[in-house]
Amino acid sequence: MAKNLILIISLLLLVSCASRKVAIVKEDVKITVDRAVVVKVDGTYVKENNVVTEDCEEEIEYKPLDTLKPMVIDGKQYVNTIIKLKKKKGVRVDKTKVTSKVSSVKKLNVKREDSKKLINKKIDKKANYWMYLWFLIPVAIIIVLEKYGRSLFTLSR
Repeated sequence: MAKNLILIISLLLLVSCASRKVAIVKEDVKITVDRAVVVKVDGTYVKENNVVTEDCEEEIEYKPLDTLKPMVIDGKQYVNTIIKLKKKKGVRVDKTKVTSKVSSVKKLNVKREDSKKLINKKIDKKANYWMYLWFLIPVAIIIVLEKYGRSLFTLSR
């Protein structure tokens, strides 16, 4: 009977209270972005000139005071004459229009790398009802000691 008791106790020690399964999933995610963006700009520029130039016109009239005497103007002699000098007044308008076209192309390269490490850990813990057998061990020991206790411990008396 003592051998059976030792066998039962050793079997109970081998059984654990609960077992669990752990699943670990490790993921390395790498994202690489390579882009080439072409930006094209077309433009038309217009330059307008509105320039107004005014010229003044003057009129000068030379009359001799004495018609019998000669009159000298710019080194020339004039006798009994009326000289009129006219200066014209003019308006000049400059309405020029200059149109220019501009186009430009820009190329933009974009490179980006992202890396992420994801660790997913799942624990699956199942209930084990073998742990309740530990409550039966003291009961079994008490029963065995009451029934066979006197014969086991006869040497100690």
